Amino acid sequence: MSGSSTATAQEKPDNILYDEWLINKTIWPKPVLNSGDFEWHEHRQDLSGWPTLSYSDKRNSSAAEKVSLNGALNGSAERGKKLANNIVKGNCVACHQLPGASQYEL
Repeated sequence: MSGSSTATAQEKPDNILYDEWLINKTIWPKPVLNSGDFEWHEHRQDLSGWPTLSYSDKRNSSAAEKVSLNGALNGSAERGKKLANNIVKGNCVACHQLPGASQYEL
């Protein structure tokens, strides 16, 4: 785990699941069946550069980027909005700032 006790804009908070000695740095707990315990597993990619849900993570999130769509969009904007705002299913708002979105809607 990271050893820093306070986080600045460039530092990772001290309570994230991070091991600097691993290739991908980011770790996650996997429950061991019927044991009440867990094992640490290395994540498939290094997520340490991304802002986290930690209250002590003071790093800025990326600003929104303007993009354009080429071709037809065969989806439902209303269904997409509901999914993005649903913390149980999509949970996009956990990491992304979306207009009119709230982390507290179920």
